[in-house]
Amino acid sequence: MGVMSEIQLKRLSEHKYSAQCTSLLDPVFQIWWRWLVEQMPLWLAPNLLTMMGFLANLIPNFILIYYCPQAFGNAPRWVYFLCGIGVFVAQSLDAIDGKQARRTGSSSPLGELMDHGCDAIAMVTGCLSFTITIQLGKEPIWMFIMCFTGIVLFYVSHWQTYVSGTMKFGLIDVTELQVASILVYFLTGLFGPDFWLNEVPVIGVTFQTCILASSVMGCVLSVCAIFSEIYQGGMGKNGSTIAGTSVLSPLLPITLTTYLAYHVAVKSPMNIFIKHPCLFYLAFGFAGTKVTLKLVVACMSKSPLEIKDICMLGGIIQVLNIHYGCPIDEKLLLCMMMVHMVFDISRYSITVCSQICNYLNICCFTIPYKPTESTKTK
Repeated sequence: MGVMSEIQLKRLSEHKYSAQCTSLLDPVFQIWWRWLVEQMPLWLAPNLLTMMGFLANLIPNFILIYYCPQAFGNAPRWVYFLCGIGVFVAQSLDAIDGKQARRTGSSSPLGELMDHGCDAIAMVTGCLSFTITIQLGKEPIWMFIMCFTGIVLFYVSHWQTYVSGTMKFGLIDVTELQVASILVYFLTGLFGPDFWLNEVPVIGVTFQTCILASSVMGCVLSVCAIFSEIYQGGMGKNGSTIAGTSVLSPLLPITLTTYLAYHVAVKSPMNIFIKHPCLFYLAFGFAGTKVTLKLVVACMSKSPLEIKDICMLGGIIQVLNIHYGCPIDEKLLLCMMMVHMVFDISRYSITVCSQICNYLNICCFTIPYKPTESTKTK
């Protein structure tokens, strides 16, 4: 059974990507991206580039998590270099998949959906990998704040798109953050993760504190700026969203998801977040990924956002388990939640992609015809 209705599929097929970008580094990187896409063979499907970039980022992240399950410690130096290279490869392929689609005449809404979907997952693992690198697991409260602030920022950026119909990128945005993270990974590979615990000369605070403060402050300011735009109303009738719904309709899913994570982290008798920070963040972070995926689908199909979702079940069970004295082992329950989230996201993603492919009569990872360079790469 599909998760998208016939009306949603029809509206999604009519979707046109709209974006405004004032990024500082994008114009510089465009030189590299334009050259790179010209090296790609015309038979290579854009969605395959998206998936390759996604895996190039995801695999190094999980290698680092494997070596540092407590969100701090020393991984082999090559792992940090691998993470930095993974971010660069992912950034490059993510930037050229749309260019490749136009170049081969195979553009479709599925490409944008896959792009945002992969980003929603990679954001969770990437944020965790970054906090491990700067040894933030030694400061669990700040690790929680930084990681979940990142989830909220990613969600509200798509919320703003749902309201205005246009994806907006600021002066300091995705490209700048990726470059900064690459620099952090490479410096860690050279000097080790304990480098970030050294004090900055003159200032008297650690490099870790500087990164943490600037990251959280930047996220908070970005969220405030986005909410200011949302408050001004959307492009729908009477200032509603592009789906004609209230501009505040996306508030509940992300609020509930974040609250459940906070409640379990604070109330857990065995301090489950402190003892198993990576497992905890991945389980609840992927719940944030699922509600973001549904928001992206609602945005592209101009349809109301469904508030309730099974992804919240794991967090609710965790809260009830704590309330009744933990009759079920918390770690076991967290592992079960993690497995459930991976299965749920996989099922949802595969079902949506299959429905779109069938409706548009396209293939996801292949170009079923001999492509020609139909347009100039922009």
